[in-house]
Amino acid sequence: MAPTPSGPEPPDERAPEHGTPRETGHGGRRVLGTGLAGFLLLLGVGWAAWVAVSSARVPVRWGDVASLSRPDGSIDTSFELTKDRTATAVCTVEAVNGDLAPVGWTDVTVGPSTRTTVTVRAHVPTSQTATGARVKTCILR
Repeated sequence: MAPTPSGPEPPDERAPEHGTPRETGHGGRRVLGTGLAGFLLLLGVGWAAWVAVSSARVPVRWGDVASLSRPDGSIDTSFELTKDRTATAVCTVEAVNGDLAPVGWTDVTVGPSTRTTVTVRAHVPTSQTATGARVKTCILR
């Protein structure tokens, strides 16, 4: 038998001194697929958060237009309401006396409309003669 040449053997790719064994085959595709799935999950969570925040920011704005005191002391008022056309809002209208003290209130429900801004009229019964009225708040239902 002939002597074998001596010298260092080529490193074994699976030897512990060289770290963990390398994967062959589809390992790169697995990493790419996992990364893509993670990115899509993150994108979906971001989109859901954006929808939640933007829908919470749907503006509900109102502005008083006019009030008319009636002989019985109650008051008729009108205001403009801006909201999503498909939404329903409940607005609390407060009547006040000459000292701006509340003397009556009513809740007005404004349902879906074909327009974003609508003019709303309300009658507010009072305990004393009212000199003015204002919208205290509007909320979406």
